[in-house]
Order: sequence, then C-alpha cells, then structure tokens
Amino acid sequence: MVAWTDPDVIADQTETFVHFVHILGGLYLAEVLLRFPFEWDVYTGKRPLRWTMLVYILSRWLMVLDLGVFLAMLNVKTEVNCSAAFKAVIGLGNIAVGLASLLLMIRAVAINASRKIYLFPLVAILLVNWATLLHAVYVADAVWDPQSSACSLRDTRSFAVNILVSFFADLVFMGVSFVSLVRKEGVSRLWRMLYREGLMCMTVATAAYLIPSVFVLLNLNGASYEDFVYIVSFNPSVHTDIMNYMFQPFASIVMVTCSTRMYRELSEFLTPSVVPAHTTAATRHSLEFYKPGGKITRHGTVSVKIEMETVTQTDATFGTDKTVVDESHV
Repeated sequence: MVAWTDPDVIADQTETFVHFVHILGGLYLAEVLLRFPFEWDVYTGKRPLRWTMLVYILSRWLMVLDLGVFLAMLNVKTEVNCSAAFKAVIGLGNIAVGLASLLLMIRAVAINASRKIYLFPLVAILLVNWATLLHAVYVADAVWDPQSSACSLRDTRSFAVNILVSFFADLVFMGVSFVSLVRKEGVSRLWRMLYREGLMCMTVATAAYLIPSVFVLLNLNGASYEDFVYIVSFNPSVHTDIMNYMFQPFASIVMVTCSTRMYRELSEFLTPSVVPAHTTAATRHSLEFYKPGGKITRHGTVSVKIEMETVTQTDATFGTDKTVVDESHV
C-alpha cells in the first residue's frame, strides 16, 4: 500500500507532477500554434473581429502565459516569493477558464434564443463560477523548500470548491446546449456540426474534470495527526498535498481547448476566412432546424442572431453575401 503522506513518496509525486506540467505545456502550445491561422485571419482583417472573438483569443493566450509562468516557477532554483508566483499562476489560469466558461454560456444562450428562462439561471451559474475562481486565487499558497530548492504547494485541498463548481457550471452549460439541440433534431449541416462538437467536448470535459474532482475529495496526501505534529515540529516545508492538484492543470487546459474549439468550429462554419476586396450588396438568408417529416411553424421558434459572411463566385467576379441567421424553426 502506498504511504501517501511519506515525504519520499510526496517528493516522487512532485517530480512526476513537474514532468506532467512540462508535457501539458508542450501539447497545449502545439495546439495553439496549429490553430493560429484562424486567429491570424482576424489580425489581418480576413475575418471580422467581434467581442466574442476577443474572449476566444484572451482565453487561449492567457493559458499560454499561465503555463509559461508555472513552468518558470517549477524550474527556478533560487529562492523566490513562491506564494505570489503561485497566485499569479492560479489567477492567469482561472481567468482563462472563466472566459472559456463564458463562451460555453454564450453558446447555450444563443441556441435557446436568449430566452429569459435560460438566460438568467445560466448567468447566475457563471457568476458563481467566477466567484469560486477568484476565491481560488485568494487561498492559493506555496512556500520555498530549501531541501529541494523548489516551491512547494500547500493546502491545495482548498481548491475543492473551485474545481467542483467549475465542473458543475461547465457541465450545465454544455448539457443545456446539447439537450436543446436534441430536442430540435434536424438534418442541416449546422445542426450536425453543433451536435457532434457538443457531444464530443461534453464527454471529454466531463472526464477531464472528473479525475481532479475525485483526487481532491480523496485528499490522499492529507497528513494524519501524528504526521502533522512531526511536520510542524521538525520540517514544516516538506509536506505538500500535491495529489490534490495533480490533474487540475490538465482539466483547465482541456476545458479551454474544448470551449475554444467549439467556438472556432462554429465561426469557421459560419464565416469563411477569405474576405474579397470587392463585395456586393448584402442578401438575407435563413438556416432552419426541423424534424424530418415535421411541419415547420412559428410555434416554438428559436431566434438565433448570428451574423456570417459567405463567399460566392459568379463568372470571374467574387462577391460577399452577408447572412443573418434569423430563426431556427423546430
């Protein structure tokens, strides 16, 4: 049986955690660079800049910055203010996660046409989630361990509320979107794309959140009374409950990746990346969700206000049709 509170075991777990964060940082940076052409189209004016796009960009690059600061903190060999560094890590990461949750909430609200019965509860859940993310910054703590010449994380069990509330909030946002799509089953490419992306990301995010939630509740490195007396009396900096935090960076990265992926896929579907220099007059179209064989009526109509631009070609001339998706009928 593993002696979870043994200092040598915790030291090995901490070393594993450092390697794990390096791997996560490399994978996430690769993902950001691979998808960078999408953002480059915004920077070069080939894709319209909307406020939701700013949320997308900030979420992704704040996570990159967060991982950079975290890796610097884990690799430093001279004494630093570990508490301030760890608060910066938690702050940057939680802002990125909070913005990712905002994208999920916007998606859920849009699919349900901003109905108040959905809007108000979802906004309330988002605000509670943001409050717990800020609380995590306040309680984050780390100290310099002279024996290992590294920062040692402390009291990571205090993140339990944060991880559980974030798990619940993001699951609600994705669940509302998915259930709403299922209720208005359709055959259009847009419906299939939303359904596929929603199901895949909800499954992946649930699994990613479930792992750290279980570990933080188990509190494997939690010291017994005898261990606590020894730690306080002889070596107060040696004990760190690293297992509680082992998979939380993984969950945060997965959440940001899934949320921004769903936003990017929808944006690429609705808005081509090339905006020609010569445009024609705007035309109005409508995309519809409907059940096969069902009668399309205005009862139960869902109004999703989405602006998009589509590129058309007539003879040798390119034109741009500006499209507004006015109503999705069920």
